[in-house]
Amino acid sequence: MFNRSFYLKQFLCFLSLFPFFVLSIILLMLTACQEEEVTQSAPRNRGFNVTTPQSAATQIITLQPEIAGEGPKDVPDWLKNQEVSLLRRYATEQITGYLNGNQFQVKSVHFDWTNDGWLLVLSDVELKNELDLIPSGNRIEILLSGKPGNEFTEQQAFGQSKAEWKILKEFGKSYRWDAQSAYLLEVQDWQISAFDPNANAIQKAGVANGRLQVHFKNQAGVQGWVNGKFDQAMVRYLGNPEKSN
Repeated sequence: MFNRSFYLKQFLCFLSLFPFFVLSIILLMLTACQEEEVTQSAPRNRGFNVTTPQSAATQIITLQPEIAGEGPKDVPDWLKNQEVSLLRRYATEQITGYLNGNQFQVKSVHFDWTNDGWLLVLSDVELKNELDLIPSGNRIEILLSGKPGNEFTEQQAFGQSKAEWKILKEFGKSYRWDAQSAYLLEVQDWQISAFDPNANAIQKAGVANGRLQVHFKNQAGVQGWVNGKFDQAMVRYLGNPEKSN
C-alpha cells in the first residue's frame, strides 16, 4: 500500500538538505578557480626559480665542412691562444664571428642568474624585454663557473668549457651543435642591485661591460668563433638567489 506520509517526509528532508548540496558545489568551484589562479601566477612567487634554456632537453646537430658558407672557415691564430693581452688588442667594438663560414652577428648579450649558476647568452636576435625567456634566434650559451663582478676574468679550455652553440630549429626550439668549446671572458664593469623579494621572480638586476672570445670546433673540423666587446649588457635574476638549491 502506498504510504503517502512516508514519502512526503522523505521529500521534505531532501528539500531541507538541498541548500547544503548547492553550497558545497559552489565552494568546490571556488577552490578550483583559486588553485588555477595560483598556478598561473607562479612567476610572482618569491621562491619560484625559472627553468633555463640549458636545463631543457635539446636535440644535437652535427655540422659538416662540405656544407659551409662563403666566409672564413678557420679561427684566427691569435684567438686560438686565448690570452687576455690578445683579447684586449683584437676585441672588436661589437661581438661578431663565424660558424662554418657563415657570419654570426650578435645583437643581444645578457647575463642570467639561474639555479645552475650565471649564464651568459649571446644571440643574433635582440632581447625584447627583461622578461623575455623564449629563445628566438641562434645563440651561444655559456654557463660560467664563477660569479661575475668588477674586474672579473674567466678562462675555460677545451674539455672544461660549458659553452654551447644553439641553432634555431623553430620558434622556441633549437638544436645544440655537437662541438667542444673554449672561451675567455673579461668583465670590466659590473653594476647590479640586490634581488627584490617583493617583485617578479624575473627581474632586471643591472648592466655589465666587458670583452669576450669563444672558440668552437667539432671532430669533422668545423669551427666557429666570436670575438668583441659588450656594452650595457643586461643582467637579470631568474628567481631568488637566496632560495637556490
